[in-house]
Amino acid sequence: MKKRLLVVEDREEFYGPIVDALGKEYDFTLTNSSRVAKRDLEKNSYDAILTDVHLTELAPLGGIEIASLASSKNIPCLVMSRENHEKEAINAGAYGFLFKKELLSMLDEGKKLSCLLINGYR
Repeated sequence: MKKRLLVVEDREEFYGPIVDALGKEYDFTLTNSSRVAKRDLEKNSYDAILTDVHLTELAPLGGIEIASLASSKNIPCLVMSRENHEKEAINAGAYGFLFKKELLSMLDEGKKLSCLLINGYR
């Protein structure tokens, strides 16, 4: 059975590369809303979460809130951003932080994100 991954990203052009790289290992729930992601976390079970920090103008640090909620539920969460929010992410309980260009490079090079989602990246 595939593991379940919640991807929270407001830029939908990231969905394709993520799904292409991890599609054999994970079933996905994709959302661009921190509000929807928080609701899904209350109702559903996930094995890991990949979230952007900045989700919308209404939730500028929504991904940090998601990392905190994931931590309270013992769900590994990897936070990504174009800007350096590593300290906030780790303090919120995220397993790790990646700059988006690092994430895209990993996807382009075919590196596995699974181990990062499960084992962390600090």
